[in-house]
Order: sequence, then C-alpha cells, then structure tokens
Amino acid sequence: KGAPMKQVLLLIGSPKRSGSTSASLGNYIVGRLKTHQFEAQTVFVSPAISTDEHRELLFSATDRADVIILAFPLYVDCLPYPVIRAMEMISRHREQAAGRNAEIYVHRQLRVP
Repeated sequence: KGAPMKQVLLLIGSPKRSGSTSASLGNYIVGRLKTHQFEAQTVFVSPAISTDEHRELLFSATDRADVIILAFPLYVDCLPYPVIRAMEMISRHREQAAGRNAEIYVHRQLRVP
C-alpha cells in the first residue's frame, strides 16, 4: 500500500447553495486534485458558522485537512461577512490547538487592462 491520501477541504464562501461561480471553480480545482490522490470534503461557510455544533464540525474538518481551498465571491472591495467571520474563528481555533501551525497561502490573479 502507498502513502495515505492527502485531505483537501473546499470552503465555499458564496451565500448561494448551488449554481455559484465560487462552487464551480472550487469543485474544478478539487476535481483536479482528486486525480493526484487527494480525498475531498466540501463545506459551505455560511451554514458552517451558524451554530456551535456546525462550528465544531468546521473546526474538525480544518484540523483533518492537509490543504484548504477557500473559494468566495469578491464584492466590490471586500469579502462576504461569513467568510471573514469563519477565517477569524478558524484562526482562533488553530491558535488554541496544541502543536498545529496555521499557515495561510494566498494566490491572487489580477488582470491589468
């Protein structure tokens, strides 16, 4: 048997539960990763921060993940509130978790006219 499969977590920050561009792009990336021995889990951010029980599930998912992908819409010049709130909560959770370093990598592609 080979090495254990890596875990990827797709966090979808769009308030739309279906048909969002964020979900479409995130699912495309996850689909590509699955061809490279990744297992995937998808979590919609808005419902994931709505109750204590849902937040614990979100934290558990982030703890298991080797890679976290956050796909979200950008509204004029800011992130949707649930995305900001989720990142604050995950950061606080990671700071409190023993031995777990939170590393955040941001990839941004800008087009210049």
